[in-house]
Amino acid sequence: MQIKRRHVIYVQGYDPRGLAQYYRMFRTELRKFLGLYNLKADITRPELAPDNARARWTITTQADDWQTHTTYDFLRWEDVIAKDFTRAPLWVIVHGLITLADVIRVGMLFRFFKAHWRFALFVLYPYVALIAQCAVAIWLGLTINGLAATYLSGGFIPVIAGLIAGAGVLFAMIKWLEPRTYMLYLMTDIVSTRQFARNRRPDWTARMQLFAQHLADIIRASDADEAIIIGHSSGSFLAVDVLAQALRLDPDLGRHGPIVRLLTLGGNLPIIGLAPKAQWFRDELKQLA
Repeated sequence: MQIKRRHVIYVQGYDPRGLAQYYRMFRTELRKFLGLYNLKADITRPELAPDNARARWTITTQADDWQTHTTYDFLRWEDVIAKDFTRAPLWVIVHGLITLADVIRVGMLFRFFKAHWRFALFVLYPYVALIAQCAVAIWLGLTINGLAATYLSGGFIPVIAGLIAGAGVLFAMIKWLEPRTYMLYLMTDIVSTRQFARNRRPDWTARMQLFAQHLADIIRASDADEAIIIGHSSGSFLAVDVLAQALRLDPDLGRHGPIVRLLTLGGNLPIIGLAPKAQWFRDELKQLA
């Protein structure tokens, strides 16, 4: 079956950069794709929906013997994500450690390793980065404490000097190395995802309900040959949730209109699916299957 008209519904991952950055990446990769396969394409600029929760652009791709018209819907929730990044670093670290303790307590970390060791290391990485920075700060603090004890009189001055130096270095490393380590970014992601798994993110839930209604509406009205719901990274489990909710809104979804497909890229479904209190998500997976 030749696909002449396609409708893509894209759910972004946990990324506050949003529409402008994604559209630039899309155009850049489209140019590479066209050059690689010697194709031609026309792309329109994004048009925002009145609620600003989604944007749409179209792509017409041509070869010598075929042409495909794609309508691309970008589901926006970067405004929700951006609010998470207003949290203080200390709040993120404390709640990140609480989340890790809970993951270990309920046996999720063991299940991560059982599923795939690379996924387990992905979850543990920000904590390893934190431990490494703490180790450097402690080493420097002890060094300053030793030097102060050598050249200054006894008492609390060497201890205070060591604590100040260690704390200062730790704060500086967390701040200045963040663009390279992504430690706070990933901890924020993990904490927020845990909240969503426990149904404690009403802002996420409300946005996904809006997306599900949008998905059900466009598939019902679409003249495309196929509709592909794509979720990247955290968008993978959100795409599952959106599609499952849309199926509840329209039980005949996929039996009328375009063929409906689900595609996940860099999916991290286990971070939700293995959570003991996320039975609702496992039920959605069963529903889609």
